[in-house]
Amino acid sequence: IDVFPGKTYPKVIPFNPDKINRVLGTDISFDEMVDILHRLEIQVNTTKDGLEAIIPTFRMDITQEADIIEEIGRIYGYDRLPITLPEGNVTHGKLNSHQKYLNEIKDLLVYNGYSEIYTFSFVSPKVFDNIHAPEKSSLRQAIPLLNPLGEDHSIMRTTLIPNMLDVVRYNLSHKAQEVKLFEVGAVYLPKKLPLDELPHENNRISIGLCGDIVSFYDLKQIIETIFSRLQIKNYDFMQERYFAFHTGRCARIRIDDEEIGYAGEIHPDVLENYEISKKTYLAELNLDAILNKASRKINFKPLPKFPSSDRDLAIVVKEKVLASDVLNAIKEIGGKLLEEV
Repeated sequence: IDVFPGKTYPKVIPFNPDKINRVLGTDISFDEMVDILHRLEIQVNTTKDGLEAIIPTFRMDITQEADIIEEIGRIYGYDRLPITLPEGNVTHGKLNSHQKYLNEIKDLLVYNGYSEIYTFSFVSPKVFDNIHAPEKSSLRQAIPLLNPLGEDHSIMRTTLIPNMLDVVRYNLSHKAQEVKLFEVGAVYLPKKLPLDELPHENNRISIGLCGDIVSFYDLKQIIETIFSRLQIKNYDFMQERYFAFHTGRCARIRIDDEEIGYAGEIHPDVLENYEISKKTYLAELNLDAILNKASRKINFKPLPKFPSSDRDLAIVVKEKVLASDVLNAIKEIGGKLLEEV
């Protein structure tokens, strides 16, 4: 009685004697190759397209031509193979421009006292309620996993905010008095669910600040420092409402009128959901957009013929007038004569 679940048949694998010699660097004759294969109980047939080996069913490890080359080299003798130098084109590995910019950003953040974190790309569906995301928010269109580790890791993240808040809470619970963190990671944004094509993987950078003496302007300063290092100039911070942030203490950030993210103070109700007792400031920025705007262009300017003149201006404006509007007005009026404001 044969109870084997399925009958197996000998495999047929085409091979080329010239390629075998080329790979091994040898000059083995065809007859010797056939003799080696016959000793291994591998039959050789000649067809109109070339040669093919009939692999016995007990040699399930032989599945392709490379395996036949290995068997011939093994029986022929590795000690008989000639010693040669590797051949082929040698390329010099290097980082592309985006990788160099990213390394600069990370070095800059570490230099300013920030620590890099790595978190799971799998999160819980509850995070959207924890950060007060609206019911119709596109962030809730998250990709579910087919084999999740558990409910806490059952969907692909669409924002880095919950991950950052989790790490801030963890550090505060371990007696950290001040927390300065950043994370570079991808979010996964499907066009529609269920998936019928791969989602868009948008790389982002999240920056988190928490402590008794930190403020929004510490967060704004590090973002502007990053822009300055990457020679990004046409950016602005516009007051905006965003669900996870404190009303009136959130800014939308744009570069060349392209929205790249938000920065501000996390709403107290959100902090309560994460059991965070200190004020927390957070920014989530579109890293791909920032790297596309970055530049290494250096323009030479001759030294001025005359010494500079400093001017101190005291301006009275309404409270709703943004500081950036005042700066832009001065820059526009100053023109080429204005060096810095």
